[in-house]
Amino acid sequence: MAQHTETFSHGGVAPPELSAEEHSVLKIFRTYQMTPGKMLCLNGAQLDHYRRPIASLVRRGFLVAEAYRGGFSLTPDGYAAMNDIDG
Repeated sequence: MAQHTETFSHGGVAPPELSAEEHSVLKIFRTYQMTPGKMLCLNGAQLDHYRRPIASLVRRGFLVAEAYRGGFSLTPDGYAAMNDIDG
């Protein structure tokens, strides 16, 4: 049986679905109109609240943890996923 895959606007194959919490994290990046490689510093409350989805997004290659505590940047795949989510 053939496997169906979707293609992101950047040409990559769609990853497994993102959780609602992962969407929430990516929406923070969208609020600040972040692009790949630009660092966004999350505050302590955001880091505590979104610890798991942030770790998941880093593990899955959507975010890069920067050397600065609380600093993260989007990868090209993270940027594409951010732009593909609703609202």
